[in-house]
Amino acid sequence: MEEIQAASEVCEGVYVSPLEEEIKKVGDYTLDRELGRGEKAIVFLARDSHGREVAIKEYKPYSAFKGIPEEYLKHMFDAQGVPIWAQREWELGQQLKHPNIVEIYDFFTETEDAQAYSYLVMEYVKEDASEKLSEIAATQAALGLVEGLIYSFEKGLIHRDLYSSNMILDISGILKLIDLDSFEPIETSCYPNDEVDEDGELADSLDAYLRGLGSSISSILCFGNVEMNFSSFIPLECQHNLGQKDLPLILDFLNAIKEELSSLDFHNRSHNKA
Repeated sequence: MEEIQAASEVCEGVYVSPLEEEIKKVGDYTLDRELGRGEKAIVFLARDSHGREVAIKEYKPYSAFKGIPEEYLKHMFDAQGVPIWAQREWELGQQLKHPNIVEIYDFFTETEDAQAYSYLVMEYVKEDASEKLSEIAATQAALGLVEGLIYSFEKGLIHRDLYSSNMILDISGILKLIDLDSFEPIETSCYPNDEVDEDGELADSLDAYLRGLGSSISSILCFGNVEMNFSSFIPLECQHNLGQKDLPLILDFLNAIKEELSSLDFHNRSHNKA
């Protein structure tokens, strides 16, 4: 959304979370430290009342978007001051329950000085900081990504931002998709079949989308020095904009990759190299 991008430029370096001002508790959660921040939110490490580590995403409030015209803001926040993307991420978290997708636990809003602050509580994924993986570990991580995507597509949800910053490999070797706001219902997120951009190219090419999926999967495999290119798995009938009708084709593409990855025999490969 262009309004959100503009807003992030306006409030970048200006917004200070109340949780950074010596407030160490929010709701039933005790804060530890900041984990990261982006255009729309700040994420903190915290513990719940049972001592379990969780990640809490605090969404930037209405007041953080001072440079945005009022007519845009009213479409970005509800009447209570809750960002629409916060409520949406919570709702998606109720739909998506899979080992390779971060789990959402809770969502709540608190008011301070007549300002609403919204918080999403989620699974804390402890990241594996290794720069290299074994062939088997890299393949299992890539398989996890494929299985998470298959699951989401079977629910009619398409992932629109499949980059490394939206994936974490945890210390047990499980890859997790962590940004649920990147999922969208495929029936409401697609362009007309033949719509083109200002350069005359397809606005949302199915062929380009599948190549992007394949590239993301290949990038995970590279951590284990496993080189695979999935371009040959892309069918010829992809020269149009992605649409809901293409769900079976996308699932066929991902299932073919899953089958290929599952068939790899690294034991014999290592034996042959020796």
